[in-house]
Order: sequence, then structure tokens, then C-alpha cells
Amino acid sequence: MRGINGIHSGAAGSIHYRFRNTGIWKPGAVGAMGICLNGDRSVPGGGANCCFWVFDNTAIALSNLVADYGIYLGQCDSNLFIGTHL
Repeated sequence: MRGINGIHSGAAGSIHYRFRNTGIWKPGAVGAMGICLNGDRSVPGGGANCCFWVFDNTAIALSNLVADYGIYLGQCDSNLFIGTHL
């Protein structure tokens, strides 16, 4: 379960997404993530990734599980988080 899912497969990535005034409620499921930015490592040379995404005024409500991820940054670069609350 992911609130905002930036997992890509193949060679095509994504750039310049913008999220403003976003609220994410992450349920109490093990491995669930509020924001997941990750690419496809199976493609030679790196494959797809998430870059230049902007999150402005983002709130992520977490459960009380130990295995929570509010934000998971995998294969990504140059992303900007402004006023992020976990």
C-alpha cells in the first residue's frame, strides 16, 4: 500500500511532478508507505527513476507500527520536500 507511488518499470522515468497541500493517511499495514520514490534496478544502466518531484506542504499520518515508512527514497534524485510533516 502506497499513498504516492513513484515505482517505475523499464527505461521510462518520470520528472517534474508537483504535489501541493497533500494529506496522506497511511494505514497500519506492515510495509505500507506514505510516499515511495523508487525506480527499476533490473534495467542495465539504472533504468527509470523519479526526479525533480516537488512536494509542497505535505502531511503524512503514520500508524504506530515499527515498520512504517513515511517517505521511502530509493532510486531517485533531485526531489524537493517543502513543509513536510510526518
